[in-house]
Amino acid sequence: MQISPREKRLVGIGAVILVIILIWNFLTPSGGGASTKGLVSLAKARSDTDLNRRNQARLERETKEIDPVIDKLASNTPADRLVPETVKSLQTIATKAGVHIREIKPVRPKLLASTMGSSVPLEIHFLAPFQPNAMKFLYYVEDPSGRMVIDKLDISSADPRKKTVEVSAQVSVFTRNTTGAGTSDAGDKNNATSSK
Repeated sequence: MQISPREKRLVGIGAVILVIILIWNFLTPSGGGASTKGLVSLAKARSDTDLNRRNQARLERETKEIDPVIDKLASNTPADRLVPETVKSLQTIATKAGVHIREIKPVRPKLLASTMGSSVPLEIHFLAPFQPNAMKFLYYVEDPSGRMVIDKLDISSADPRKKTVEVSAQVSVFTRNTTGAGTSDAGDKNNATSSK
């Protein structure tokens, strides 16, 4: 019996297909079809989905709890209107503490890392007796019922003759409004250097 060239080609193609099928079955553990290496079981997928739903519900509850706190600590006022209000508050606190502020200098507002608001800092300088005046002033600024925080504080050693200290501080207030806020401290320094 003699095999025609056409039959030889068909046998060759069949052998190649058989080799491909054997290699495919050897490489896939399920014995055929698509690989399931990246798939998880149905029970695991349902467990993960339930966990994600519980986490989402917890985050929503925490957001509802923290929003009133943020509203109490941060303003919605733009920075350019917040600065005069803060200066007025600082002057009221200074009068209450018996301190005379020599200088209040607004600093460029900075965008918070979360980008959900901005920090509006002011530098203040004054000379006053450490006890009780300077301490009262700092205490009143950091009062939990207020919206101001002290970011930086530098107190000189007491002058033995006048019994006073020189205080330099950076006081910040926060707003959800990001109008006019710089991106970061580094950006402000780069802008200052490039303008010289």
